[in-house]
Amino acid sequence: MSRRDQWGSDGYASRLNRPGIMEKAVFGSGEFGKEELVAEMRCAMLCAIAGTNNDLIVENSATYLTNWLKVVKED
Repeated sequence: MSRRDQWGSDGYASRLNRPGIMEKAVFGSGEFGKEELVAEMRCAMLCAIAGTNNDLIVENSATYLTNWLKVVKED
């Protein structure tokens, strides 16, 4: 499991008790997309805090978020 995947959940039972975590989410579904958004946003924020962002990382992250946001909005 990558660090980005680990950042998708933080260990608190009240935060883990959601459909994308407690039930299997199908790749490409809105629930899967919500979890991808959570993980990617945390990763982007932590990279910014750590100072590891560069233009390519920011651009890739923005593109990834934009694509999953479209999936979630369509769901």
